[in-house]
Order: sequence, then C-alpha cells, then structure tokens
Amino acid sequence: MRATVNDLINRYVAAHAATAVASPSTPHVAPTVPGATASVLMSAAIADYGQLQIQSGEWSHNTFKHTHEPSLRLFQELVGRPMQAEPGMPQPAAPVDCPMAELTPVKLSTFLREFWNFPAQQGKRRGDQSAREALLAGGPPQSRANVFKRLAHIRQFISYCCKKKYVAEDLLGEIDLVLAKNTARAREKAALANSNCVFKKRGGCW
Repeated sequence: MRATVNDLINRYVAAHAATAVASPSTPHVAPTVPGATASVLMSAAIADYGQLQIQSGEWSHNTFKHTHEPSLRLFQELVGRPMQAEPGMPQPAAPVDCPMAELTPVKLSTFLREFWNFPAQQGKRRGDQSAREALLAGGPPQSRANVFKRLAHIRQFISYCCKKKYVAEDLLGEIDLVLAKNTARAREKAALANSNCVFKKRGGCW
C-alpha cells in the first residue's frame, strides 16, 4: 500500500525529533516536574541571545559582556537551582542554572521581590560567592535606578525567550508591571519639573 502524504510527514517529524534529542549540542535538560517536557537551559539561551544581538549589529561584544550579560547572569543565579550532570554526561557549564520551562510567573514574582533588596555593587562579589549568598549576606540595597536598568535588560531577554517559545508570554506582564511604575514616576518628576519651571521668575524658563 502506498504511503499517504500524512504518513510521510509523520515519519519525517519522528526522525527529526529523534535526531534532535540525540544531538550532544542540544541545550536541553531532563524535566524535573512530572509531565513536563525537556527544556532549554537559561545559560544556553543567554549565550544564543547575546550572539544574535552581536551578529545583527545591535550590540558590540563589549556591550553584551559588560552591560547586559551581568544582569542576565545575576537573574540566572537568583531564579536557578544547583545543576547536576545526568549519568554519562559532562558536568554543567554553570553550577546554578534554570531550565526555561521552570521559569513560571510565581518564580518571577519571587525574584522581583528579592531583587529590590539585592546589595549594591553586585559586580564585586567576594571570591566565589553566589548571587544567592550575596543576597542573604545583606548590605545596603542597590539603587532604584539600578533595579530598573537591570530589569530592562532582563525584560528584553524574556521577550526573546517568548518569541523562541521557551517561556509563556504572560511572564512579560510580571516585569512590565514593575517597569510601568518607573515610567509613571519619571512622568511625575517631569511634570513637577515643568510646573516649577513655569513659576520661576528668572532663568528664561516660561
């Protein structure tokens, strides 16, 4: 009996899926939640994201390395968990990582609450101190301006992950709620500055 078009398509999809799973370069990990599917690791998604931005000319290598990557690695460490190698597999590149399928709105909300209290000078952690250890050690919190700057970097990354279907789009809403407060605050300050400017008697501001 001749195979139908659907039969041929199904065979191709099955063969392609088997090849992808067997490929050693595929940045997937086994699910930890029953019923979940394999997931791309955040460290791999960050690397691909940075490479895309550099290759497209959007960023220079230094812009990614010194501006965006520190924010994303900090995010990875705070939402991630200790990673262990599967039997017969090499040790993970990052000791703390996060399968993207595990990045839920609840986990993101927890991160957003914690991030306000993350210590200042986060790029100067002691030795091999993890981000979680730095958070628990405490200290003067980072500035509001730094919080919003870092969150803007993370928001861009999550948007990329949504387009790649690594995470659900409702994650963007969690961060947008926080960033919207910063936008509203900036508008209030601008309106107040303009109001003060109008009532000045001197300075050429009318």
